[in-house]
Amino acid sequence: MPPLWTSARASRRSALMSLLSANGLTGGLFADAEMAAALSDRSWLAAMLDYEAALAWAEARAGVIPEAAAEVIASCCKVEDFDIAEIGRRTTLAGNPAIPLVAMLTAKVRAKDPAAAEFVHYGATSQDVIDTALGAIATRAEHLIQNLSLIHI
Repeated sequence: MPPLWTSARASRRSALMSLLSANGLTGGLFADAEMAAALSDRSWLAAMLDYEAALAWAEARAGVIPEAAAEVIASCCKVEDFDIAEIGRRTTLAGNPAIPLVAMLTAKVRAKDPAAAEFVHYGATSQDVIDTALGAIATRAEHLIQNLSLIHI
């Protein structure tokens, strides 16, 4: 079983690199590049996908879903395979980002293994995904705050 939060770690570096070259309206006034990356849309997406992969592996370990289904689900939880802007457009209609994310993930799993698709997000709610992702992101942000060596004023 792969370790939890692996896609978030991989995406963090990519997000950090893009933020380092960005010159937004406030620059680094409210957050440095590392904190901005930790709180980015990409980090949210990575945390939600990590939740879905972890849920599938936990349910497979408990005998709730087949291990083969968990393997396919986890293999489809790659941030780079999802369109953040499209999830955002669908979120407006759905009311939260978990609904379109789960629909898109289910379609990706169905394309690989139709039988595994029925186990995507099995027994979970949209709020489970959102709350767990928020907790993961908050934990990362807290870690960054605790490791501050300089305060920029």
